[in-house]
Amino acid sequence: MALTLNQVKRRLESLANSHRQIRTVRFVDYDEALDDSDVTYPLCVIELQVDNLISLRERLTYFNFKVYLFDLINLKKEALGNEFEVKSDLSSIAQDIVAMVNFHEYQADWLVDEEYNFKIANYQLQDLAGGVQFDLRIGVRFDANRCQVPAEDVEFETDISQDMKIISNFVHDVTEEASTLTLSAMYNRDILLFYLGDKLLKPVTDPVAILTPDEYRYTPADSFFEFGTDIQPEQVIQILNRSL
Repeated sequence: MALTLNQVKRRLESLANSHRQIRTVRFVDYDEALDDSDVTYPLCVIELQVDNLISLRERLTYFNFKVYLFDLINLKKEALGNEFEVKSDLSSIAQDIVAMVNFHEYQADWLVDEEYNFKIANYQLQDLAGGVQFDLRIGVRFDANRCQVPAEDVEFETDISQDMKIISNFVHDVTEEASTLTLSAMYNRDILLFYLGDKLLKPVTDPVAILTPDEYRYTPADSFFEFGTDIQPEQVIQILNRSL
């Protein structure tokens, strides 16, 4: 199952809380962090951004976050030298967080960027603090699976000018390895889009052409499909279709 936003939030909080140098973790807007006096430094603030993305092409939902790391700067004249020490420590913590979200056991659940721009600056919270800020984009699987939608049976209509043909979404779980497949539900159907997993396959009409791994051939009269590569058990086929 794809991770929900709440599950992503809990995982990020758990990772930040597990870091031995971080004393307080807040999942709030940055403005709220400015007014929060009940913290122990170093402080980690994780802020969910307003703009996020659902990508049908990539089959991913992207959640965008800003991560802030703060620690107090000693303002005593004889201790001003700790400013760069604070910023150096926070930069190291930022690198640790990037390493944790990229941990290999998570890669089946989410996708993260390979490069991160980060800012090092002073921030006026309740006290003067050194800070590091960086953007974090988490991509989670989006299957666009009609069968998972909590709704009664729905039929999707095209534009009225197209003879009111109904577009249906057919999903099939592959059970056996094969290069051909008969799907009786597709008898005399017009195939609009054919997905094998997250890959969009291209239709070929030439009955003798050699198919590539990205192609398929379909015979409406007997609902017979041929593929340019063997389909594998546990792969999912999704077909947008309508009557001929």
